[in-house]
Amino acid sequence: MKIKVDVKFGEFLDNAAKKVRLTNGDIYYHLPYWYQKTADGEWFEHQYEWLPFELKKHLEKERGF
Repeated sequence: MKIKVDVKFGEFLDNAAKKVRLTNGDIYYHLPYWYQKTADGEWFEHQYEWLPFELKKHLEKERGF
């Protein structure tokens, strides 16, 4: 699916995502992380395994597990 990506998000992917460049020059980006913004405005990065139980349960319900 084609998506529109603004310059800021493109820069974020270039700097934060895992990248794999294929021999044809295409680049694939992967972000295996969840991001948390706290009530006081701080940002944290989490892998799925370290997410709170409540969030995992919500995701399972949303995905039909």
